[in-house]
Amino acid sequence: MNNFIITAQIVSHPKIIRSKSENLIIMLITIPNNKKKLCFFNCRVYIKRNVLNKFKNFYRKEDLCLIAGNIKINNSINKENNLFNKYKFKKYLSIDAYIIQPYIYN
Repeated sequence: MNNFIITAQIVSHPKIIRSKSENLIIMLITIPNNKKKLCFFNCRVYIKRNVLNKFKNFYRKEDLCLIAGNIKINNSINKENNLFNKYKFKKYLSIDAYIIQPYIYN
């Protein structure tokens, strides 16, 4: 788990989900990338704590924002009908955001 600050664009509408007696906002964002094959990288963001009330009033799809949080790599297992490999592991990034601010540009 690493701390970071990044500028990102919101791709999907934020959804409020109740999980383990706690409210979460889950959304998909896109992050700029310097790789030649992949210009932008999609990532899931999980927002909790006191950011929840501010977030649902201010941010919509296609807004730019600054996000500070913890980033981690999660694994998911997909079952396949294959003779050699029964399971396929897929890695994806997830972010636990604790500060979100609007990105203001000229």
